[in-house]
Amino acid sequence: LQEGVELTRVDAISESFGMPMGPFSVADAVGYDVCFKVANELAKGYPTRMDVPDICQQIYDKGDILGSKTGKGFYFKNKKEKIVNPDLNSLLYHYQVMSKGFINDELIIDRLILVQFNEACRCLEEGIVESPQLLDYAMIMGAGFPPFRGGLCRYADNRGLNDVYDRLNELMGHYGERFKPTALLKNIIENNQSF
Repeated sequence: LQEGVELTRVDAISESFGMPMGPFSVADAVGYDVCFKVANELAKGYPTRMDVPDICQQIYDKGDILGSKTGKGFYFKNKKEKIVNPDLNSLLYHYQVMSKGFINDELIIDRLILVQFNEACRCLEEGIVESPQLLDYAMIMGAGFPPFRGGLCRYADNRGLNDVYDRLNELMGHYGERFKPTALLKNIIENNQSF
């Protein structure tokens, strides 16, 4: 969003991937105040992997962008359709004008999904989750990951772990440590294994 991509486009791309809702619709459902506070706690706990973009603070500072609990979030809901909250227009327009160019759909999906996969690998490395199968099950049942994709680990297996590893390295070069491939992923590839 801060790079000038329309929030409706990000949500639509996420939904076309198979997610039940895009990230901005999720933020409206949870409540932006809650999302903002959680994002700040994650940034404190994992400063090399999590950050809170400037636009998030600016939206929070508006004070009344709370989501579906007030009917006024990223989207302004009426009975017929969901439209972008007009109170965000000037802020969003500023970032769209400052945009450095077009971001394709594949890059948007990779930034949304591969960061989740990378964190899933960390959960496996740290023993937070016992197995890739349990992790995939939890992501499908608890987070709404598309069942037809089989979960994050199955998605990575099907996509090709070498491709995922290379793409994570490429994304790390542009977007930072959150995309740094885990030792677990590297080890699985080197041993010609899969999740």
